[in-house]
Amino acid sequence: MSFIRISFKNELAYRMSLIFGVFWTVFSVGVAMALWRYLYSDDPAMQSYMTQYMVLSGAIGGFYNFAVGHVIGTKVLDGSIVTDLIRPSNLLKQVWLTEFGEMLSRLAFNTLPAVLIFLPAFIGEPALNNIIPALAAVALGHLLQGFLQAFIGYSAFVLVEARPFLQITRAVSQLFSGALIPLALFPGALGSVAYVLPFRLLYSFPLTLMLGEPVEWGSSRFYEALGNYALMVGWIALFYVCTRIMRHFAMRKFVVHGG
Repeated sequence: MSFIRISFKNELAYRMSLIFGVFWTVFSVGVAMALWRYLYSDDPAMQSYMTQYMVLSGAIGGFYNFAVGHVIGTKVLDGSIVTDLIRPSNLLKQVWLTEFGEMLSRLAFNTLPAVLIFLPAFIGEPALNNIIPALAAVALGHLLQGFLQAFIGYSAFVLVEARPFLQITRAVSQLFSGALIPLALFPGALGSVAYVLPFRLLYSFPLTLMLGEPVEWGSSRFYEALGNYALMVGWIALFYVCTRIMRHFAMRKFVVHGG
């Protein structure tokens, strides 16, 4: 917990950074909202839907705004991971908790103010549904995103430079996750690709839960949601195992003090 507390305090020390973070979040969400409102200028129902969609997408993105893979990859690249391997603590746990603290501070002082600014967009609109199942999906998405990043970060022992692969993964995730464009609007081939990849589970799945009809026990949507949860757990397990394998490979390759 000390890693979380320290990183949280460090984030608070840079107040101007927090202010600009709020400004950027509001600006990016506002531009996306304006674009969708223009595209559906003759359809008020879709305007309302996309307004809520973009605000909620921005809020969900706050839970994935951490850089476990970047930190580990940088440590491998500059050699500072040698010191971390000497310590008895778990490097991945240490980095994850530090990034988690920074994420919490950004959620509190960046994402939350931005959501409150756009709160009037939800007044007079249908209430959000399936909040708890959607939050559970976001929590699993956090783990999925973290282990995927960690795997790529540890891959720096093989790839030397992990940042380009992290950037490519981020770009692909933004496109195929439904963060910017609802996957229902994707044409056949792109829609099929998005369905196979794990990224849709990060945004499209929780957004569909919140903006869709209530999920009733035993309904087709209930079993569809269960299938998505099972997929998330499967992807998390896969990237966790891959991370462990890559970390084991790194420990064998990296000799510390002639050990």
